[in-house]
Amino acid sequence: MTDLANIFTDSRFREVRWNCWFGVADGVKVGAVIATRNPEYNNHALNRPEFENLLAAKRDGKVDEAHVVAAKVNGTERTYCGSMPAEEAQQKIEALWVRPRPGRHGDFYALPIGFIPDDDMPF
Repeated sequence: MTDLANIFTDSRFREVRWNCWFGVADGVKVGAVIATRNPEYNNHALNRPEFENLLAAKRDGKVDEAHVVAAKVNGTERTYCGSMPAEEAQQKIEALWVRPRPGRHGDFYALPIGFIPDDDMPF
């Protein structure tokens, strides 16, 4: 499993679309969708269409690994908080009955606090 703690500064990764990252690390094609947490909210928002595109890319063999990366966002600055495999995120979304909400950039999932293990949380 690829360590994504430095995804925003690692030259092997680039943003291919808004909050969608791709890179090749040690020969492994890695795709990631960023679940953002803005200063005025306590939870992360995951864009549903981009998440579904990432899952399809994994199924179609376009990426070897697919991840959801949790990040704090303040303007254009992003800070890594944690990550999990996209398939695991999909299972948790279904198990917790998280439903999409309409948003400016398309439907999104408001992920419950603690959904993605957050390196920034003390407990």
